[in-house]
Amino acid sequence: MSICLQDQKKASAITWNDGEPQEGTAKLFDTENHLVAEAAFGGDTVQMHVKDAHLWNAEEPYLYTLVLETAGEAITDHVGIREIHAKDGVLYLNGVKIKSSSALQEQISKYRPGDKVELTINRNGSTKKFTVELRNAQGSTKVVKGGDSAEVMGAAFKALNDEQKRKLGVSYGIEVTGLTSGKLKDAGIKKGFIIMIVNNQKISAPEDLEKIVESILQGRTEDQGLFIKGFYPNGRTKYYAIDLAE
Repeated sequence: MSICLQDQKKASAITWNDGEPQEGTAKLFDTENHLVAEAAFGGDTVQMHVKDAHLWNAEEPYLYTLVLETAGEAITDHVGIREIHAKDGVLYLNGVKIKSSSALQEQISKYRPGDKVELTINRNGSTKKFTVELRNAQGSTKVVKGGDSAEVMGAAFKALNDEQKRKLGVSYGIEVTGLTSGKLKDAGIKKGFIIMIVNNQKISAPEDLEKIVESILQGRTEDQGLFIKGFYPNGRTKYYAIDLAE
């Protein structure tokens, strides 16, 4: 079954597949557990409209919760909405104009192997839609560790600004601003966590953490993992140990 989510102001954003036609109800919830879309299905396709949808990107990986309910079971999954469309012969991805193949590669690189994106392409005046599953260089949907720390960690970060430092009473640190599937989420780290020290090194910018992770992934250090010290804005200090050898 395919489920197509659409922003009421924008083009189709995502397709979800489970294989067999069934009867039931599809519901979509935002991160605050508010119901934002609902539709009944009884064939191989159902369409839901999402008002003012939050678009997923690497900097802000916003994920909705999709719940599929049938007579016998309920299936829950997390989905992100991405918009790709063509206007006047120009391709757009999440509103970003794609003028060349290199620009397209740059935008696609923000997603992960296994993600599905819907392409709307205007070719010689004829508009066609394609659902594309992204794959890695080996042709599979497995996330390749290599030296790509962003893929391994599955998170977005930003350095604390002066106002945040003043309110939190610190002079350095980075904030976890978003999470997808990856080592941080698996370890139990939540959005909003402030990372202060990793492997006995102060972290003042996302690049500091990236260098440590890449050094481990590329075998330039004897360390096999990360020992993270930080805290949540409520003041509670937390420690996390993450094995990068797995």
